Amino acid sequence: MARRSDAFNPEGRAPADGEFARIGRWLLPLADDLPGLGDLVPRTLIDNGDDALAVRPAEPLVISMDMAVAGTHFPAAAAVADAAVKALRAALSDLAAMGARPWFYTLGLVLPDGLSDADWQALHDTLRAENRHWQVRCLGGDLTRGPGLVFSVQVHGLSERPLTRCDARAGEDLWVTGTLGGSAGGLAGLQGERPLLPTLQDAFYRPALPLTFMQAANPLLSAAIDISDGLVSDLQHLLSASALSAELLLDEVPVNPDLLHHDTRAEALDRALYGGEDYQVLFTAPPEHSTRLQTLAQHQAQPISRIGRLRANEPDQPRQLTARWQGRPFSLRTSNTGYDHFA
Repeated sequence: MARRSDAFNPEGRAPADGEFARIGRWLLPLADDLPGLGDLVPRTLIDNGDDALAVRPAEPLVISMDMAVAGTHFPAAAAVADAAVKALRAALSDLAAMGARPWFYTLGLVLPDGLSDADWQALHDTLRAENRHWQVRCLGGDLTRGPGLVFSVQVHGLSERPLTRCDARAGEDLWVTGTLGGSAGGLAGLQGERPLLPTLQDAFYRPALPLTFMQAANPLLSAAIDISDGLVSDLQHLLSASALSAELLLDEVPVNPDLLHHDTRAEALDRALYGGEDYQVLFTAPPEHSTRLQTLAQHQAQPISRIGRLRANEPDQPRQLTARWQGRPFSLRTSNTGYDHFA
């Protein structure tokens, strides 16, 4: 059996091409303090390079993990740097939904044979740029070789008041950040099902996360969930957790406008409702907070849309999700519960 240090040295190349050399050259520097972060990144007790990491958070710690697998979460032919951004942002979107600010992440990598130094450099440069953009550091992880590209990202954030899915109340408004459907349109383009627009490819690989807005809006909100499985699916998760029903106003759902270059309005709306992986946030708030939320969103240049209202369940009736489009009742595919990895 090959030693761990030979994981990237199948042909007996010099140790400079081995696992630990690659970690030292390309991955360990991702733990460095970045210019401009200052005190935004708390200090660790035992830092990267030891057997484990030791930290002492000053606030409640919010933790989430996401995996991204070639051929399942992104095309097998994707550039390693593009896949890395998608994997990291998908994980960070969970912190956005909790109203938490990022602290650090750990990264598990399975990499196939054949990655060039240019691929490694692109991976390093891209993650370093992401660290700077989201004000976060990579403080450890694991690396091995395998048949295909896999990312496992565990994010750690801080919040005195983590938002959940279960605290929404009847009579509150439903809101969503950003636009929806762009990721599904980008994936369709990558799969050759429609023309591929660069903006939709970016929506798939580089979703615009509302992290800063959600941190600032946290005190005004009651519940939230990130949109990974699709608006209809994730709204049903929130309704189940809060034991409520809701009505969606489909004319207010913010469809990614670039979809309309090749989709009808109905086709674009379908992608927005069921496509998933937009990594925006669906949140609820009392109506009296509407003006403050809109002012905050405008100040941060963060689009938000009020798309419906929560209501109490009818006595002895299960929760209901209804919708209206162009003034008429609209039948939703509520049996669509999102992507099932084992279906």
